[in-house]
Amino acid sequence: LANVIASALVVLFGLFAYRVVTHGLPRVLRWRRRRAEDLLDAESVARIKRQDTAITLIRNALRYVIFIIVALFILSIFVRNPLPATAGATLIAAIIGFGAQSFLRDVIAGFSIIFEGQYSVGDFIEVQPQGVSGIVEELGLRMTKIRSLSGEVSFIPNGVMQGVTNYVSGQQRFTIEVQLSDAEAVPRVLDSLDEASELYIAPPRLVGREETGGRTRLRIV
Repeated sequence: LANVIASALVVLFGLFAYRVVTHGLPRVLRWRRRRAEDLLDAESVARIKRQDTAITLIRNALRYVIFIIVALFILSIFVRNPLPATAGATLIAAIIGFGAQSFLRDVIAGFSIIFEGQYSVGDFIEVQPQGVSGIVEELGLRMTKIRSLSGEVSFIPNGVMQGVTNYVSGQQRFTIEVQLSDAEAVPRVLDSLDEASELYIAPPRLVGREETGGRTRLRIV
């Protein structure tokens, strides 16, 4: 009974430590606050993406570290003398080693992605051969969490990625066509673009206007 109570206390302490560290980590990495009137330039956007990537990476790493520490503490509580259990532990380690091949492959691939800077949190990527594309929400040592434009969330193991296309490695240009049935709405649309110009690194601009059949088509870059 004492061993069970001690193990429960160790688990509770591990959960408490994980919560404290993961909640305090963003405040430490984001100590430099941006004022509301400051505009985001390319360097600021890159810094924010690096911070988000570091936060998600450290959170994922802490899960494994705290789990291993808690497991070792619980083992030491129940197994006072670990020497007689060496043979059984060796057999268990061998079994786990065969089953953990894919896990180690994913972790090694995760280190490669991180150190090579292939993509960061907030980038829009396309993964092959899965054909999954979307915005990177989390980048961990084992998996990458991607949310598509339609809202689906995909968890891709890092070790199965054979190719990644990063569409946000540099400045991108998108052409959007807006069709309006009311000609009086055109000034309001253009005014809304001017009002939102401070949200963009390169403000959108009108490059074409066509009027056919009582409808107005605007081409915005």
